[in-house]
Amino acid sequence: MNTFIEPSHSAIAKIKEVMEREGKTKTHLRIRVLAGGCAGFSFGMAFDPNKRKDDIIQEKNGVKFVMDKTSVTLAPKILLDYTEGLQGKGFMITNPEAKVACHCGTSFRPQGAPSGRLDAQKATN
Repeated sequence: MNTFIEPSHSAIAKIKEVMEREGKTKTHLRIRVLAGGCAGFSFGMAFDPNKRKDDIIQEKNGVKFVMDKTSVTLAPKILLDYTEGLQGKGFMITNPEAKVACHCGTSFRPQGAPSGRLDAQKATN
């Protein structure tokens, strides 16, 4: 399987910092595609110690990333960055293969994905 995530150096550093601070050094960072947002889909991210049957795990620079097969199908390559600036700080997940992205940058519609909120909810259930 090809790489589904490309984290920046700043994202890796911040993830490791948070994992250490929260005592989650033996866990995965789960990234999911969720139904919602103005373009139909958005991303969710959380620490998760569990591995599920349909999970795909990739390790990058000492951090284990996990996505379920449905999420990888909807977003087969994602970019993860962490920035700090005048407008705030935080993680930014982008899907360079998205067909449509919203103006605020928090949701997307992948190539070949259904349009509309109800269809998006079916795709992620």
